[in-house]
Amino acid sequence: MPLEMLAGAWLVSLLINDDKRRDIFVKTFFYINMIAGLWIVAEQIGIAKFPSPTFSNHNMLGPYLYLAIPFNFIYIIQQKMHSFLRALYIVINIIFVIFSFSSITYAACFFEIFIIMFFAYRAKLLDLKLIPYFCAISLGSIFLLNFFIGDKITPLLMREMKQISSGDIKTLTTKRDEIWLAALYYIKQKPFFGWGVNKFAAVHKEFLEAFADTLKLTSKRVFVHVHNLYLMIAFEVGIPGMLIFLTAMLLPIWDSFKRLFFSANKGDVWVIAFFSMFLGQLIYSLAGEMIHHMRADVAVLLWVCWGIFSVYDKNEKTQTLA
Repeated sequence: MPLEMLAGAWLVSLLINDDKRRDIFVKTFFYINMIAGLWIVAEQIGIAKFPSPTFSNHNMLGPYLYLAIPFNFIYIIQQKMHSFLRALYIVINIIFVIFSFSSITYAACFFEIFIIMFFAYRAKLLDLKLIPYFCAISLGSIFLLNFFIGDKITPLLMREMKQISSGDIKTLTTKRDEIWLAALYYIKQKPFFGWGVNKFAAVHKEFLEAFADTLKLTSKRVFVHVHNLYLMIAFEVGIPGMLIFLTAMLLPIWDSFKRLFFSANKGDVWVIAFFSMFLGQLIYSLAGEMIHHMRADVAVLLWVCWGIFSVYDKNEKTQTLA
């Protein structure tokens, strides 16, 4: 993990150190995400161009969305606003997820949204009257947008639905099963200490040269990463290192779980956000990556979350940051 990321997480924990500052952060972050999200949707359907190269690779949308969604929902749930406006904001965020056109992003983000809405309703922070609102608005918005831009959305949605409903492993994983096979082969060769950082492209090339014809692989493209965070870490530093990282991911989930089910204040929206975000990270990592160099510009959001969580006061009586 780069030192600047650890320093960034520590700095965040100092800057966002009380309720007022956290509220300012969430409000600012929310409106920035609304603007960026609408721009990204416009780019996805070909009617605008995002000025930053970050999202030129559409695989970047997944990690951006699963990290941003919990913070966006914190703002929506916390703020006093009309039910229709609250529903509209929820719809916009759901549309952001839909327009990622990524199956693993769907799995991670919609699971996050379900978790957030379940616990928010359980804590009486959310009214179920919102459900008809945002269902109607969501369907109507997508239908109208698709109509005005010349039916550009339907083929993309049909592609994702075909992939999700496919019984063929290659279609379901967009042939990533072949990359995972290569990673497993090399992990078995060096299970304890791994191959080192940024070595996957070289060894994957060797794997293709040796086994592409024998295994009847459908693609001979050389990949620089595994498209699976757990396999990537195991490849680079070995299985013990991967287990240590997995433990680090599970600890905040367990801590958040205990607070949501066993604490006196079960409606703490920050704990709900932590729980959903870290679960989303766990799911997204099955077919994507986050902490490596090619995702470093978006990964800063993960370190922000971890920074806030690391100093979140365990004393339920104060409900402030330590």
